[in-house]
Amino acid sequence: MYNNDTRRRHNRRPNSNVNDTFDNYDTQIILENFTNCLLIYTNPVDCINFIREIVKERILLIISGVLSQSALPQIHSLPTTTAIFIFCNDRQTYLPLLSEYSKITDVFTDQDSLMHSIQKTIHFISKQALTFSTFNHDKQKSTRNVSKDFGSFTWFQLLIDVLRKIPQTDRSKQDMLDTCREYCALNQIEMRKIKQFELTYDANQAIEWYTHNSFVYRLVNKGLRTEDVEIIYTFRFLYS
Repeated sequence: MYNNDTRRRHNRRPNSNVNDTFDNYDTQIILENFTNCLLIYTNPVDCINFIREIVKERILLIISGVLSQSALPQIHSLPTTTAIFIFCNDRQTYLPLLSEYSKITDVFTDQDSLMHSIQKTIHFISKQALTFSTFNHDKQKSTRNVSKDFGSFTWFQLLIDVLRKIPQTDRSKQDMLDTCREYCALNQIEMRKIKQFELTYDANQAIEWYTHNSFVYRLVNKGLRTEDVEIIYTFRFLYS
């Protein structure tokens, strides 16, 4: 159940029952601006099992205070659990958990402070990945030892140069849009941005689109950092 009056309220306070309140509906809408993969669980067992199955991704977990006490011992030590945000009604009750679990960012009782902290955390993680990733064929790469990896480095630069010389075509644009829609299928906000890109994009806007917090930045950045040839080729429309 949802109405327009609820949307206009700010600094809303959460219930322990995730996904059943007006507050959490609006929270989900806002979170979709930050990520292409937002998963909502009302069953803690399903959530914990999912986190245990993830191997390569980083997980930012928003959890109610009530569930945190039983779930944290099971998931805190997992390497994919990057940051934990406790969203509750009573901050004082759950503050002691901060000293017990180092991955807890903080305990939040209002939506605005929660969103601000999540945004800062995502920015920090992105910056950290760009700064400290090392050249490894199984991991993301943002820096490399050119003397040791000169052949691979040269090949990658040649690939980018070749793609930049390929003329833009309707086919290359459609390939990119199809991939973006498949990747963002569950995120209606990003799907609208993709439609906007399809209708309004001009070559002079390439940098503007890349620097926005949108599907373009996330996917292109991922392709460049991982040197994923398939992703890089799919986005050839932007390079030329």
